[in-house]
Amino acid sequence: MTLSYRKAEAADAPLIVSSWVESYRTAHAAGMISMADWAQVMTAQVLRVLARSGCEAWVAFHPGENDQRSDLYGWIAVESDVRIPARVREDGKWIERMEPAGCALVHYCYVKQVYRRMGIARGLFRSAGVDLGNRFLYTCKTAIVSELIRSTAPHAKWMPMIARYPKTEPWRTDETLPGKDGPVREPAGRTRNERKEFGIR
Repeated sequence: MTLSYRKAEAADAPLIVSSWVESYRTAHAAGMISMADWAQVMTAQVLRVLARSGCEAWVAFHPGENDQRSDLYGWIAVESDVRIPARVREDGKWIERMEPAGCALVHYCYVKQVYRRMGIARGLFRSAGVDLGNRFLYTCKTAIVSELIRSTAPHAKWMPMIARYPKTEPWRTDETLPGKDGPVREPAGRTRNERKEFGIR
């Protein structure tokens, strides 16, 4: 089966939003939102992420089908111009500021279950310009994503905090870590491995 890929259009939004909300519902990394509140809470959050500047979705479809929207095979949501906190030396002092991540950000990738393990996810990554062999960031973790990362994307980094703040707003700090010039405020949710990866000591 040969599929084609294109940027998502407004008519694709219902499928993208509903499949994102439903497939993420049982992910252990999705937090402690009650199942009774899940759809209402997460639909609003997904719409907010999709509306971020630089965020776009790509969909997989079969060019021979009459209605290329009624049975999309999958989709991916990516974001460009991503900025993350970095601790840098400036005027003899260590400060934290938002710096370009220097790599792609993937919010979510979804393929309908019946079409999985057919290379569609790889095609979606390629269409969105994300190389699985290179470093990229992602914000949503599921069992399927974890399997994909382990097997084909060893340089990917899970950073869910990116989606919780506007691009230009510093992450809220609530931990104090020792620094070379005194205490350094550390954004919540950042692990020591992430600090090392992004040059934050």
